[in-house]
Amino acid sequence: MNAEQILALAGSFQSAALVQALAHGRDTDEAAQEASLNSVFLIDADNVGAVFGGAAGVRLGLETLLHQLDRPGENTELARLVLGMLQLERKLARHPGLSQRLAEGIGKADRQRQHFDTLHATVSASLGDLYEQTISQLRPRILVSGDPRLLHESGRVARIRANLLAGIRAAVLWHQLGGRKWQFLLQRKRIAMLARGMLSRLTLEHGE
Repeated sequence: MNAEQILALAGSFQSAALVQALAHGRDTDEAAQEASLNSVFLIDADNVGAVFGGAAGVRLGLETLLHQLDRPGENTELARLVLGMLQLERKLARHPGLSQRLAEGIGKADRQRQHFDTLHATVSASLGDLYEQTISQLRPRILVSGDPRLLHESGRVARIRANLLAGIRAAVLWHQLGGRKWQFLLQRKRIAMLARGMLSRLTLEHGE
């Protein structure tokens, strides 16, 4: 397990944390939201840092990952979301036609992003629709728990699906870098050490 793999894994944890916040009506970190959704469009970035805008772009993900490692039984809902993302990434890899449709849809949403911005409702709606038309066709589907009233709001549902798409994008990156589920189970101490080191450096650099 290396630093780039940790950043990619943190990307999935960040998306899961954002999904959970949206589903339960909690405030979301706008900077984290923007970094996660931006990552969907940065397919040809030179490195992992460029995908997320550096480690600062996945600070929430690093904090969430570390908290999950330190207190593994405290947030089983979040763990289930991340596991679902990792599973669907593997299923997606076996469906090249679906992957092509996904790439085309991301290109369309990216053109919209040029006219609005990443966090605009139009872009979230496009990414949410794309998730429903592609990833949602795979099984098992990710089931999001939360406030039933909130989960009937179309705009919120679109943002949740857009974040799920971002989480799967991070899972694709993690697997491309050699990340495997067994590492998360067997290398917890190393993952925690690397994540804690990244957060410490962010604190020194940004004074936060």
